[in-house]
Amino acid sequence: MTQSFLITLLSGLKTLLETITVANGYNTDVALVDYDFKTPDQVSSKQLPALLIVPGTIDIQETGNRQAEGSFTISLFGYVMDNTAPTEKMLKLQQDVIACLAGEENRIAGCSYIKPRRVEMSASVFSIFGYQGGVAAPYAAFRIDLEAYYSFSMVNGG
Repeated sequence: MTQSFLITLLSGLKTLLETITVANGYNTDVALVDYDFKTPDQVSSKQLPALLIVPGTIDIQETGNRQAEGSFTISLFGYVMDNTAPTEKMLKLQQDVIACLAGEENRIAGCSYIKPRRVEMSASVFSIFGYQGGVAAPYAAFRIDLEAYYSFSMVNGG
């Protein structure tokens, strides 16, 4: 059976994001890229910085002759920890992700494009981690909503 294009896309995105290392010219050495959503407190400090890929909605349009085009929304969560400047570290990781994705759609088979559509950032105070309000936590996080566009055959299930 042919592997679903969506699995191929997510696997390709994971592989691409795993290239975010200082040795590859980025600001950050990403320790974890995963498909399973976790809150920052569920990720060990040894796994930070972390990028979590969360599949979203799929819009499909048939183009005829058993072919289709699809738009796939993916949320990418980034978590960092730094005792002195977590927001700065978060911004550097965010910059690395955007740079990594720029023009890289050709490295993911069948993907016409994959682009950031929306970015949300969170300051370094997280009451959900058990920190008191107003106390700076060493964590910072962001979410980037991505859109991937692709064509596929409906015969093999896309």
